[in-house]
Amino acid sequence: MNLNETLKLANSLSMWLCILPLLSLVFFQAWKFWRIGMKYKNEFSISSEDVRASMRSGIIATLGPALSIFAVGLGLMVQIGAPLTLSRLSIIGNAMYESFAAQFAASAMGTTLGAENFTYAVFTCCVFVMNLGGIAMLILPLISIRPVSYATQKATKKGGILGRVIGTSAALASFGYTSLNYFSGSKYTLLSGIDAKYTISVLVGAGSMLFFSLFGKKKKISWMREWSLAFSIILGAVSTILF
Repeated sequence: MNLNETLKLANSLSMWLCILPLLSLVFFQAWKFWRIGMKYKNEFSISSEDVRASMRSGIIATLGPALSIFAVGLGLMVQIGAPLTLSRLSIIGNAMYESFAAQFAASAMGTTLGAENFTYAVFTCCVFVMNLGGIAMLILPLISIRPVSYATQKATKKGGILGRVIGTSAALASFGYTSLNYFSGSKYTLLSGIDAKYTISVLVGAGSMLFFSLFGKKKKISWMREWSLAFSIILGAVSTILF
């Protein structure tokens, strides 16, 4: 048994049939949210122009993350097959976690991704590690969303800036936490090692995001605010190459 035989199984029709219900659920969920959005659009008299603007902003904001996920996904497809890669990235979308989880699973079995001794057992281990490790990403929101939503609603009803403080703090904590590993190029944690090149990349991305957002707001340039995330990701990536 070798790598070619394992990849034949990983890309087989049976694997596609196994992930078909999961992919169908993703499309159904997107359709369901669309229906809910259209319902609230009519209830709150939201104009078609506002709907188009919000959709355009959402699509633009996803371009940068989608490109990075696409690039990692292509590499994973070659190593663990297209069905498993597509099913994982379409649900969680954390390309960094999926690639690390697959590599850790292979290392635990005494091999690496793409090696000739990548057997059925190693592939099975990758499947379990990637799926079981991702459970926390689904369970934690289920536990925390309702209490956080309730607290936010209470704060908003009382007025003042408490609601905005909660929202801003959540955004800063989320982006700050996900940025920690990038300071070292994902080779270490922030406390154990920092790479100057990647640190510059993070700072350039954060600074450009702040600049485009504030400048676009001040000059009332709507397209600049909409494209600010995409621009900052591109500048951060380019700075990594230059430095």
